[in-house]
Amino acid sequence: MEVGGKSSVSPIRRPRQLWLWFAGGFLIAFVGMLLMVRMMVMHSTGQYAVKIPLWQYYADALPELLGPSTLGPPSANGSALPEIALFHLLLSAAAGGAAAAVGWCIPRFRNRRAGEPNRRA
Repeated sequence: MEVGGKSSVSPIRRPRQLWLWFAGGFLIAFVGMLLMVRMMVMHSTGQYAVKIPLWQYYADALPELLGPSTLGPPSANGSALPEIALFHLLLSAAAGGAAAAVGWCIPRFRNRRAGEPNRRA
């Protein structure tokens, strides 16, 4: 609809793609923790503990959790898997939320800066 030669309908604003910010932050944190976090677990013989990366812990503990259970020290690695995986997902989601907050703030700061007069004299 036009009024006086000008359209009264405002231009359609493209919605902010905050989900991309969230997904980016989530993936960076998720993969970063997979590669950087090290877990202390019992060796398969049950005689000593070793430190392994989180991705290797998942690869070792998942079959133990889903397979037949055994008794003894070497069987304890899979028991904490659901708790560790939930904590991993929650921290990654928090990082995604922080990234989405940054993505939400950037246009606001740019618009605020664009409206200010140049203070350099």
